[in-house]
Amino acid sequence: QDQSSPPATAADQSHQNQSIQTQWCPVCSVHYSCPPETHLSSTLHLFSLSRPAPPPHYCLPPSTPAYQMMLRSGWTPGGGLGPEGEGHKQPVRTVLKRDSRGLGYGPTPRPKVTHFQPKDPQAVRRTGKEGRGERRGRRGMKEQSKREEKDRNWERDFRSSFNTFDP
Repeated sequence: QDQSSPPATAADQSHQNQSIQTQWCPVCSVHYSCPPETHLSSTLHLFSLSRPAPPPHYCLPPSTPAYQMMLRSGWTPGGGLGPEGEGHKQPVRTVLKRDSRGLGYGPTPRPKVTHFQPKDPQAVRRTGKEGRGERRGRRGMKEQSKREEKDRNWERDFRSSFNTFDP
């Protein structure tokens, strides 16, 4: 036992028992003994609350002609797109292509909703290996030398096509 603290008396124990009084939560349907603020911020209580899902956020402000046209054609805000209103409710996730390689070349980045403001420099900012000074590997050097050889052969054939003479 700790020598510095006095021994607990019967009055202290009864005070502790009164402060640990259990309470009923009608939302969670459980008894709890912690302070009410702690219980109200607990995961159990927050999940037991039946809150409606937040309305989907469309990238079209209600003042735009496109939004007004959708309303006139029978679409209801909060509903999905499509003939029965059961289609997508969120914007399509896309991948912003920042390199000049072909589609499907290399690993595919994780799709995300990419909406940039007009003239946003972050939209075209190069990141990582995509920037200038990219180190070329052995494969890149071989491709470059093949391309140069192909260009030399084309130029040779082109020039020789004008040097036709009859012997």
